[in-house]
Amino acid sequence: MTRGNDEPIAVVGAGCRFPRVRGPLALWRALCDGVDVVGPIGADRYGLRALAGTDEGSRHRPAPRMASIEDVSSFDADFFGIGRRQAAHMDPQQRLVLETTWEAFEDAGVVTGGTATRRTGVFMAKAASHYWHLLARDGLLDMFSVIGAAGSAGLSGQVSFQFDLRGPSMTVDTNCSGGLAAVHLACRSLRDGECRLAVAGAVHLVLSPEETIAYGRAGVLSAKGRSAFADAGADGFVRGEGCAVVVLKPLSAARRDGDRVYAVVLGSAVTNDGRASPTMLAPAAATQEEVLRLAYRDAGVEPARVSFVETHGVGTPAGDPVEIAALASVLGPGRPPGRPVLLSSVRGNFGHQEPVAGLTGLLKAALALHHRLLPATLHHTTPTPALRWDGSRCSVVTRSTPLPDRDGLVAGVNSFSVTGTNVHAVLGSADHPVPGGAPDVGPFALVLSARHPDSLDAAAAAHAEFLETSPEVPLADVCHTAAVRRAHHPYRRAFRAHDRAGMVEALRREPRPLRATPVGSPPGVVLVLRDEPTDHAVVEELSRRSNAFRDAVRECAASPRRAAGPLHPTAPDLASRPLPAGLIALWRDWGVRLTTPPGSVAARRPGDGVDADRAAEPRLPPVTRVDAPGAAASDDLVLHLTPAGVFLGDPPAAGCAGSVWESLVAAAADLYEAGHALRWERILPAGRQVSLPPYPWRRRRYWAPTTGAPAERAHPLLPDHATEERGVRWRTTATPRGGAGDRGTSGAPTAGGLVELAAAVAHRLCGSAPATVEDLSVVLDPAFRHGSALEAAGVAGPPGRWRFHITEAPGADRPAARARLAEGTARVSRRREAGDLPALLRHRVQRTGGGAARPRGPAADPRSPGVRVAERHGNSVLLRLTGPAPGEVDFGFPPDLLDGVLGAATGRHAADAVLTVERTTVVGRWTSSMWGLVTGTPQGGPADVLVCDDDGAVLVELGGVRWAPSPLRACTP
Repeated sequence: MTRGNDEPIAVVGAGCRFPRVRGPLALWRALCDGVDVVGPIGADRYGLRALAGTDEGSRHRPAPRMASIEDVSSFDADFFGIGRRQAAHMDPQQRLVLETTWEAFEDAGVVTGGTATRRTGVFMAKAASHYWHLLARDGLLDMFSVIGAAGSAGLSGQVSFQFDLRGPSMTVDTNCSGGLAAVHLACRSLRDGECRLAVAGAVHLVLSPEETIAYGRAGVLSAKGRSAFADAGADGFVRGEGCAVVVLKPLSAARRDGDRVYAVVLGSAVTNDGRASPTMLAPAAATQEEVLRLAYRDAGVEPARVSFVETHGVGTPAGDPVEIAALASVLGPGRPPGRPVLLSSVRGNFGHQEPVAGLTGLLKAALALHHRLLPATLHHTTPTPALRWDGSRCSVVTRSTPLPDRDGLVAGVNSFSVTGTNVHAVLGSADHPVPGGAPDVGPFALVLSARHPDSLDAAAAAHAEFLETSPEVPLADVCHTAAVRRAHHPYRRAFRAHDRAGMVEALRREPRPLRATPVGSPPGVVLVLRDEPTDHAVVEELSRRSNAFRDAVRECAASPRRAAGPLHPTAPDLASRPLPAGLIALWRDWGVRLTTPPGSVAARRPGDGVDADRAAEPRLPPVTRVDAPGAAASDDLVLHLTPAGVFLGDPPAAGCAGSVWESLVAAAADLYEAGHALRWERILPAGRQVSLPPYPWRRRRYWAPTTGAPAERAHPLLPDHATEERGVRWRTTATPRGGAGDRGTSGAPTAGGLVELAAAVAHRLCGSAPATVEDLSVVLDPAFRHGSALEAAGVAGPPGRWRFHITEAPGADRPAARARLAEGTARVSRRREAGDLPALLRHRVQRTGGGAARPRGPAADPRSPGVRVAERHGNSVLLRLTGPAPGEVDFGFPPDLLDGVLGAATGRHAADAVLTVERTTVVGRWTSSMWGLVTGTPQGGPADVLVCDDDGAVLVELGGVRWAPSPLRACTP
């Protein structure tokens, strides 16, 4: 096998999410500490409850244990600009990959979204999509579920879309070897020139029990609940969940960009067993040996040079001996005595993560090469007797083992699959970086940002803890990475200090109030100069620190007339003197765009106030007075930030050591917080890229199947998620009554409140799609206890249909029988178009022209003053509805307005009557002024109701509304 470009591929960044582990820093600590995250399946994993019991169809008894990721139902949808409904219909594996890919880019110091990252390839691996089957089972099917959960291609496509990556994009499914196969394809694409940068990743979540039951019946799961690689007591593997993403680029590009390199991929190979083994399920030693030889030939490395191999090593009695025998056959010959191939497996830490397994092994191998330390393999106590270890020149690492501190170390990574696809990657160590030349001497500025104030507070706390627990990482490197190698978001803070302890104190200080900065259009910058003699010590200090300042001063010195200046300088004259000219050049070099040309810089003499009349020269914005501590007595210039803009005023006295430069760094920090994009590499001490705490996500629960999907706008009574059984059950926090301004406190529910709540329940049951309630019955039961909470429960029927009821919630004094208040069937429906309005309503909407009309006529119901009769035409009544604007958390439609509309449609009713509605659709998003049309005979047959806004958009549709007497009913839970 030959190739035209054999340049090594650098692993420049990594992101990972494993149980109790997030990011490469946490992963390395867990590996070194020998952490085993396998445990009982959590109670929050509702879909896996079947695994807690005994499978009567199995002769085996695997332990109900797994390496489970915490809170897989949550996601920071706001960060990615994804709506609530789309997020709920996305496979949690997609959501996990998006967050982990962002973290990998952060770790690599790559800021996406510009032309520099457009030619980035995406190579992802996954296996099953359990979430799609859950959505399909409950009829929650739309285009969001198609692109978010139906197939594998959506995974890579979603990453490419969210990060605007326009290189090759594909999802690989070879089952257990998928992650390492994705790395193989990414390296090939980089070497062939298809892309300049690549991300390779894999994800695996277990959301349904069927596969685990099948594995248990096959006898491949461990009864002890642990994976023990090559151990005499190994009895199978434990399933594990995870997500891992690496960022790759050619080594030459990584060196050019100053990247931190964990390791390099020297070569790789992929084969398949074909019919080399008697069955598809049995491993084949011959093809495993073949993939090893092909990989080392591709890497141009002699197999005997390998220091260690991160094995597939899942802990099965059949698979481990075949893998070790193949490694011994290829890597053993030619090795010097006393230097066996060290074998390692990460399965004891995190279980068998299936498509993620090979990528997790690659991460462990890369970190081991980077730190020159190979962590121990867990649960290996007695070598398996299925192998002849003597003479194999292989040894399992049972304690952390230092690796030679030299360049040119080589490691291998194995990954196999039940599909027969075998992958091996050859890794090499990167050159150890030269320690940073800049000592930890301030001033330092640590700039942090986020897309929400809560995330920014969390970022500050995380970085304070990092500085305290990682003293080996220089503060200069931390500040450099945060400022130069991270994306900058609207909510910003800049923390300043002279040393590490001061920075920790600044980070832990009570946070200041925040507002989003206008990134892209920050306040303008105006230089306010002062007619004072030049302090040559200041000029010398700034010339030493800034090349741009030095060059500008030299240019002034070359012109004696410009350097001396006139006796009574104007603003242009002052701006051409050495110190002002140098500062103008310095700020421009730092990336600050001045709002006025240097010739229009405002000038002031000692003692002058800067008033609006004097400062408002041609092309100069109005300038407010600048009052800063020490400004009146200072000799030089300092930048100040005011509500009207950014100004350059006077720095502290030059006699203070470093005070001039500190004032400039402080001013740069103020500009950053105001939204300016600065060239921090020109401002801060030199530093190297290091791993920092990842972005603090602000996650919320998004889960549609069998728990009810969240609506686009939160509801004041229904929580975003329900208690999952085979059906869905909510317990409301209050009783629905009153209007939009009344969030439902106490008292008995009204008919309008129950109709609205039934429509909201249907909306959730149907995955937040447009929903219709069929055959709704509402009972105003006088036995209802005022102030009681309500309980809503739904049971899945045919796809897309749910049967539900609303009852009085049980209490300690009434645990069994309780009032049943409403019941019906929910189904997905289509939205009614604005052009479908009846003629009378359409005519009135057209006359209104989208503007509010003052309601006239009597109230349709004295209890609902917001509903008034506008016109009557035979059996039709035209209503004018007014109400408050909807809030962030609000009803689908104001219950008091629904009461008024129902009163107009049906008249008065008995206390024990039953309201029946053949079809109920509440779209929501009401406005402060609306129209309603009631057709039918209030004292006769059923009536129909239609409510629309002033633009003709239908908001409520009720068909076949009538009251009928009925005996009281009670239900038992």
